[in-house]
Amino acid sequence: MRYWVYINEKVEGPYEETDLVTLQGFTSDTQICTEESASSGEQKWQKASDVFEFDETPAETQEPATTLPLLDTSAPVDIASVTKASTADAAALLKKLDLLTNEMSHLQAKLDSMQNHLDTALEQNKQFAQQAAQTAARQVVQ
Repeated sequence: MRYWVYINEKVEGPYEETDLVTLQGFTSDTQICTEESASSGEQKWQKASDVFEFDETPAETQEPATTLPLLDTSAPVDIASVTKASTADAAALLKKLDLLTNEMSHLQAKLDSMQNHLDTALEQNKQFAQQAAQTAARQVVQ
């Protein structure tokens, strides 16, 4: 599904769901509208958190995008503060990516273990079936 986004005081999009989190300034409070809703003329806007689940990040790594200064063409922009906020956002995303990668590795190890157990059980069942067939064949012959 694709969404229109009200971000940085303007409507942008539509974006694929997976692209929303890459938008600078996108938070759980960002207003979004489905492409279908917008094209029907309804334009049902709602907070992103009402549509998607957001993982909470630790407070020490979380620097909400709302702390970024809004661009005001009549005043100079402090590039250093924008860069610092962007760097903090990138660091938080990298930390989250690292945690998710570790979790995926752990889940893959569990899946591998379960596959080994399943393979063993299937092999045992196959051997049992062969033994049962051999026993039945012997009884028919006698």
